[in-house]
Amino acid sequence: MPARRLSVGSPLVLGALATVSLHILGLAILGTRPPGPAFSQVLQTVCALLAGLACLQAGSRSAAFARTFWRLTAAGFLLWTLAQALGTYHLYFAPGPAQTSGLGVILYFFSFTPMFGALLISPGAGDPDRRWLLGCNRGREHANMASIAHGRVGVSVQARRASRTG
Repeated sequence: MPARRLSVGSPLVLGALATVSLHILGLAILGTRPPGPAFSQVLQTVCALLAGLACLQAGSRSAAFARTFWRLTAAGFLLWTLAQALGTYHLYFAPGPAQTSGLGVILYFFSFTPMFGALLISPGAGDPDRRWLLGCNRGREHANMASIAHGRVGVSVQARRASRTG
């Protein structure tokens, strides 16, 4: 699969640059005076949404293991976006006393669950020479872990030779 990259003029890149610039400008000008904190919370929600969309786009350009990883990470960011939006609404815009809703707190808590799930997925069934996420094949990955665990580079070299011949 040919590597496709985001162009500098893509909407996600421009949106991220604009959001970070607005956030810095808002903090510098408004600081902690109202509406500064509400403005900051809204921009944090936009940042989380952009991160989730970027992960979805990376997943659409990836295959197998990497696609699953990016989709789980996107799910985590999108749950965080929803929690951030609910929390901001209840804290700054909802009528009544300012407080965090129970649903917002629960969504914050569970927004990390898909990301932890991404840590547990297996790089793959199938061909061990198939390249995944970082371009390392599974045999080399196990050999590198063994060499780090034993503190010897020789273990890695021997494991690579054995995987090529056998």
